[in-house]
Amino acid sequence: MNIRDILTYGQNHILGTIENLNATDWETPGVCGEWSAKDVVAHLASFENVLLDVLKSLSGDDDTPHLQAFITDSDYNDNEVLQRRNKSWIVVLAELALAHDEVMNLIDKIPEQVLRQKGVLAWYGEDHDVEDFVIYTYYGHKREHAAQIEVYQTLKTRIPEVG
Repeated sequence: MNIRDILTYGQNHILGTIENLNATDWETPGVCGEWSAKDVVAHLASFENVLLDVLKSLSGDDDTPHLQAFITDSDYNDNEVLQRRNKSWIVVLAELALAHDEVMNLIDKIPEQVLRQKGVLAWYGEDHDVEDFVIYTYYGHKREHAAQIEVYQTLKTRIPEVG
C-alpha cells in the first residue's frame, strides 16, 4: 500500500465533494445529524490535526495536544466542531488544507517499517499499525462524510422550497 496515495485520495475526494457547495449549503444543519457541511469539514480538520500529531509523535515530538485530546476527551468531536462554529467555512476549509499539507510533508519522513509496525500506536490497538489507522480513521472517514454531504446535496435538489 502507498500511504501517501491513500491520504491524497481521501483529501481529493472530500474536496471534490464540497467544491460546488454554496454559502447556504455550508451552513445548513442536517448533513450529519445536526452538523452542517462546515461542521463536517471542521470535524475532518480536527482529525487531520490528530493525524499530524500522530506523525509528530512517531518523529519524537511530544507536543501533541490534538492527539492527547483525541485519546482522553470523550466529547472530542463535538468540542472540536464547537471551537470552529463561529469561523467561516473558508477558514475551516483552510485549516483542513493546511493540516493535510503538513501531514503530507511529514509522512515521507516516517520510515515505512514504523508505519507498518503493529502496536506502534498502543492506544489504537496492538494488532494495528499506522497504515490501518490512516485507512480507517482518515480515508474511510473522509469517504463516509463525503457520502453524507453527497446525500444532503441530492436531497436538497429533490425537495422543493416552501414559501
